[in-house]
Amino acid sequence: MMCRNFICVIIIFSFAFQIKAQVIYERTYPNAFPSIRHSIELSDTSTFSLDRADICNSLLIRHIDKSGNIVDTLSFGAEAFLYGFHWIGHDSVLVWVEHGAHDFGPDMFFIKLWTPQKITTLLSEEVPRSFVQGRTYGAFLYRENQLIYEKSDTFFLRNLLTGENDWMIFLPGVTDVIEFENSILTISNNQRPRLYDQDLNQLATWQNYPDFYLDTSLVVVLDSFWIGKSPTLPSALDIVNVFTESVQHIDVSQFLDSIQDIQTNQGYLFVSGMFEGINQVVQYDKSFELVQVRQLDVPTVKESMELRYSPARVYAWAIDGIGGYKADYRICYAYTDPYEIESFDISLDSMWISSIENFPGFSKIQISLIVKNRSTEVLKRFTLHHDKNEPEGNCFSGTNARNFGNLNVDPEQTDTVSFIDYTTSFAHDYPLHRIYFVEHGNNHLNADTTDNSFDLWHILSNANAAVELDVNVYPNPFTDFLRVEQASGTAQLYLYDLTGKLVFKGQNPLNGLSGLPTGVYLLQIIDGNQSNQQQVVKVE
Repeated sequence: MMCRNFICVIIIFSFAFQIKAQVIYERTYPNAFPSIRHSIELSDTSTFSLDRADICNSLLIRHIDKSGNIVDTLSFGAEAFLYGFHWIGHDSVLVWVEHGAHDFGPDMFFIKLWTPQKITTLLSEEVPRSFVQGRTYGAFLYRENQLIYEKSDTFFLRNLLTGENDWMIFLPGVTDVIEFENSILTISNNQRPRLYDQDLNQLATWQNYPDFYLDTSLVVVLDSFWIGKSPTLPSALDIVNVFTESVQHIDVSQFLDSIQDIQTNQGYLFVSGMFEGINQVVQYDKSFELVQVRQLDVPTVKESMELRYSPARVYAWAIDGIGGYKADYRICYAYTDPYEIESFDISLDSMWISSIENFPGFSKIQISLIVKNRSTEVLKRFTLHHDKNEPEGNCFSGTNARNFGNLNVDPEQTDTVSFIDYTTSFAHDYPLHRIYFVEHGNNHLNADTTDNSFDLWHILSNANAAVELDVNVYPNPFTDFLRVEQASGTAQLYLYDLTGKLVFKGQNPLNGLSGLPTGVYLLQIIDGNQSNQQQVVKVE
């Protein structure tokens, strides 16, 4: 039940009227820790997102209201080895995480109850230092004073009033736990599925599984039923009673040519697919009686959308390249006629390090930046991210979002803000080199993103100051190579175009440049703890 890459953009609509589109952008990178990975709906008035913040702050939870404003953020745990979540109805979810300190200190296991109002710790205890392969942690069947949780092949009945475990059973080899309304079904590789009630009393052992087939990629739970796509009919559902193993069928062929997705939400069953070339969603109640059939008008983006259905709205998310780079976003809209996503034009004009405070192994830095509002509306908020340029395996890599609010920047005006960041680069005698990206807090960027980033460099000497390298670059203008006098043969050379894009890099001298377009470039020179920048011109 691990999280997948996702998004964070919100546009809220209702049946009576449609509210102006609101969008929250979160930059993400392939094979890196995105700032927001899993956006999930907890109520009709707000949404939450869940993800690993970075390798040293296990989970980051962000609460966003229906207008797209960030209400609160919370990070808990450290260096997670495993984490997951489990829904409790429509408005709350259990989140669990095993975490530790890699090579020292105890490992811990947390379980937290997460609601739109608050996040409550239900369990916090040490776990043995073992790295058992497979699924060994989880939390299920939460009641106000009681919780079932799984840890290392043992299931516990937790009394939340006393903080003690009232009962436990050992179930080795469990690969999946399926939660129903008042029971759980444990599935393992070496024995038949077992059904337990909310007090961990065994109710039954399934006899027919896996004699009936359900496509596990399209299986959902509603009350005491396990629902999946029929293996024989492309437009029918098989519904399995968890207590009796009896199977009934729902034929949706009059509404759908084929079934593409099955979901449950707020006590309803949603089945979606195509019908005569049109996207449709069919809704059933708990008795599997037809409620409504709605057409889908899904916004067009470069990547495919993942959808979550509710009786009134569709929640959609994807990773798309709007704005010229990968960005997580989330949309909420009515079933038909969604508004277009609005754009905003904001530029990152300058950045610099205001102060540095060194600690063993890392440095605390204060960074100042200037943003400019290039739109016709007043700029109220923006979000900042940085590229992953720290040494591997430290806590300051990644793409953590920094949100700046309560601004009032008029069109074509600028504002200067400061924030605290951290780096291990100086402790490794490396220069600080990060590319920072600025985004609007509620609308996506306009198509021109050439001015939305800044390439920040800083060299730290023993005197805690930048040392400038005195060099001469030739030939300038150049055709096919650049050489830096007074620099060593191991000096690193980085060539950027005027948009800040790195177009070539290598050691001194820099050869093979004949294929570059003519024009003006910026050459960055790093030699030990010294650096310099030179403007150079490419000619035919």
